[in-house]
Amino acid sequence: TNQQEAAERRKKLLTEINTLRTKKTATEQNVLSQKNIVASADLVLNDRQEIETKVAEYNVQIEKEKELATEAALYSSKQAEAYEVTKQLAEEELKLDELNKQLASEEQKKTALESPVNEDVIRQRCAEYEKYSGLEKEMKDLQTKYMAAKTDRDHKAYAVDSKKSYINQEVQKLESKKADLIRRTELLQNSGCPDIGNAKCRFLSDALEAKEQLPAIDEEISAFKSAQEILLEKLIAVLKKADEAVDKVGFDEELLHEYSLRVMELSDAPEQLRKMTEREHQISLISASIEHIQSNISECEKTVSTVKLKVADVERERDKYEKSFAEHNSVKESIIGLKPWLEKEKQLPVAEERKNTATQRITELSAEIETLDKDIATKTMDAEAEKLAINGIADLEVTVAGLDMDINALNERIREYQMLIGAYSQRAEQISKLKQEIAALQKQQVEYAKETSDYDALKLAFSQSGVPHQIIRSIIPQLTATANSILGQMTGGKMGVEFKLERVQKNGKEKVSLDIFIEEYGKAVLPYLSKSGGEKVKSSLSVILALAEIKSSSAGIQLGMLFIDEPPFLDGDGIQAYCDALETIQSRYQNIKIMAITHDPTMKARFPQNLDVVKTENGSKVIYQ
Repeated sequence: TNQQEAAERRKKLLTEINTLRTKKTATEQNVLSQKNIVASADLVLNDRQEIETKVAEYNVQIEKEKELATEAALYSSKQAEAYEVTKQLAEEELKLDELNKQLASEEQKKTALESPVNEDVIRQRCAEYEKYSGLEKEMKDLQTKYMAAKTDRDHKAYAVDSKKSYINQEVQKLESKKADLIRRTELLQNSGCPDIGNAKCRFLSDALEAKEQLPAIDEEISAFKSAQEILLEKLIAVLKKADEAVDKVGFDEELLHEYSLRVMELSDAPEQLRKMTEREHQISLISASIEHIQSNISECEKTVSTVKLKVADVERERDKYEKSFAEHNSVKESIIGLKPWLEKEKQLPVAEERKNTATQRITELSAEIETLDKDIATKTMDAEAEKLAINGIADLEVTVAGLDMDINALNERIREYQMLIGAYSQRAEQISKLKQEIAALQKQQVEYAKETSDYDALKLAFSQSGVPHQIIRSIIPQLTATANSILGQMTGGKMGVEFKLERVQKNGKEKVSLDIFIEEYGKAVLPYLSKSGGEKVKSSLSVILALAEIKSSSAGIQLGMLFIDEPPFLDGDGIQAYCDALETIQSRYQNIKIMAITHDPTMKARFPQNLDVVKTENGSKVIYQ
């Protein structure tokens, strides 16, 4: 330790010696800088006499410049005035040239526009164009009214034709029904039964029933024709009024064609009149512009003459001061050349002061250098003394290094054992956490087992063996029977519906479902969605009414009112089937009132009563027919 301390002291002494030597070098450089300052100050002070002579000459030129400044200023003023007046003269001459060009251009435009035109013919053709345009517009308005009246008439004619078609179809049905009754009663004539009136056999019961119904069918045909003829007469009366409205419009296609041809022939007249009027307006504008330009040219020529006289006067005044102006510029140049000597005059006292300061600083720095030399010598001797005290330090440092290596090896083993202890502690904590998680999962497993048991019970309840499915199974036969009864009335026994609760999948397993199939005489059984619009309407109405009938009968309620909107997918046959179904419903439920909502005129014609809702300016209005 003692040798290390001696080495540190010697090192510190050597550092201080280097610092002192660096400081001595800087001081010596400073002495050289001060000597350079003395030399530069001597250069300035050696030119004192010449500087003072140039400064005196500068002052003389300043006085002379003051004497010539007034006349030089007058020359500059007149020179500027002459420039402005000359510039004004050039602008006026340029303006005069532009005006002459504008005058020539306007006169050329006027000559081009002054071509001969027959104005009376153009005005007459334009008047005829306005006349026939008005007639054409009036006739087109009548055409619009005529087309609207004709469209309305066509709609009413379509309603009459639809009503006639409906009457013919219904009469044919009734006649067909009558012919069927007659055919069935013919069995009585050739039956060979001795007491036909009291016959009880099933063979003749149908013929006797037909014989009883035969008188009523004629009354039904007559009543239907009478009721429908009244409705048809109303529709024909409405059609007649529509025909009268078409004739009353007064539209004439030939007159409209004549007016349109005449308008087309005269279509260029307004444009010709517009161009003629525009040309007259342009000629008047150009004439006014020519007069204005000529007036401006006259004024401009006067201004040019005046400005030329002014230019001559100003140039004459300017030339009187030209000599003084030249001399003044010469003096100003001399002043500029002598002006640097003023700065040199200012530097004389500064140079003297710098020289005195630098001389004094050289003396101080020389004394400082002597002091630094003494300190360097003293510290060098101290460093040599410390050098003797550090002999043998290298062997001691090797020994200390070996001991440090042993200490480091022992510390490394201690660190390894501490890491093992930390790893085993972390494993113990992890095992404890895993045990807690296993306990929580086992508890959750028990809860999930309970919940799974509940879901199995629900699955069994809603399966094919469950209560809801059994309820549906119990009601399906009644629903099928009721729906087929209603559908049989609608179609004369030709159609029926079937409900299937199970569907066999491709893998052979049965799946719970509710599918509706439609049966039709002479055709394959097909799903509901694959049938036509009319068949869908009849089958869906039968199912809906069957559900309503079952529900109302179980609740003890009688069906009294049916509101139904027309299906959006019906074609012509579908509409007739839809109307047939509604009439069948009316006959099945004697006291029910049916209100069918529709926009189709053919469907409206099928029913004796109509409520029409129409829009008016004062809101919607209901018309009862």
